Amino acid sequence: EAAVAIHRGPYDRLNETYNAIDEWMAGNRREPAGHSWEIYGDPTPDPAQTETTIVRLLK
Repeated sequence: EAAVAIHRGPYDRLNETYNAIDEWMAGNRREPAGHSWEIYGDPTPDPAQTETTIVRLLK
């Protein structure tokens, strides 16, 4: 199983989405399995519209 979230915005704000995943895990009594990865979409002229998928494995 994995927690998956789509970050929309510049790469330097990815931590906001990681924090949201951490909050979801805490609220749902889930623990990370130690691995996570990012899937980068095509960059857009407007960094605010760039999408990155974040995946965190769950125990």
